[in-house]
Amino acid sequence: MGVPLSPSKLTIKILGKDFGVDSNGNLSSDIHMHQWIVLPVLNYIIDGAGTPVSGKWVPFRELKNGKT
Repeated sequence: MGVPLSPSKLTIKILGKDFGVDSNGNLSSDIHMHQWIVLPVLNYIIDGAGTPVSGKWVPFRELKNGKT
């Protein structure tokens, strides 16, 4: 993914804007944050295991353990 990782913050691009998570779990962003963006991003950070982003958006029901 080629994201910069500082000692205290992971920053990734979402919708062309910076989205950061610091070492304490605090979120920062240049975009409005709500659950429809935050949850999939945090899920990817925690469980992605380096898997490349597909670029395909899917509904929650199609995600593993997603809401049906």
